[in-house]
Amino acid sequence: MNILDTIRNNQFIKKIYPNGISDFFIGNISLGIDSSITIALHSKEKPSIEISKWGKWGINYNIIVIEFSSFLPKRCDIINWESINKDSSNITINKNNLDSFEIEIISGIAKIIIETDSFLFQKCETYIL
Repeated sequence: MNILDTIRNNQFIKKIYPNGISDFFIGNISLGIDSSITIALHSKEKPSIEISKWGKWGINYNIIVIEFSSFLPKRCDIINWESINKDSSNITINKNNLDSFEIEIISGIAKIIIETDSFLFQKCETYIL
């Protein structure tokens, strides 16, 4: 299972990454007072289709930021956040029952564990690294 499979309203990101994402890092996690979690996943992978408003891959951008949120997470553990970096992260996704996922993202010695029913796609942005 790929992280994109846990995101609802994912038609656009499935078009640009039909085989999922494997080369990424976590750039930001925001925790809201309304119990929401927003994650900015920075993909280093070239998209399968060109999006004209973004320009050319490798010239105008080489990172795509995919932002998604969970509004009723059951669990969120962030361990060694100060050690997170821009190296590629590893992800493990376990389906706990029909409606719940446990997602574990590891970057170096940093670890993020989130249990949620699903995420909701918010937006994409691009930049050059």
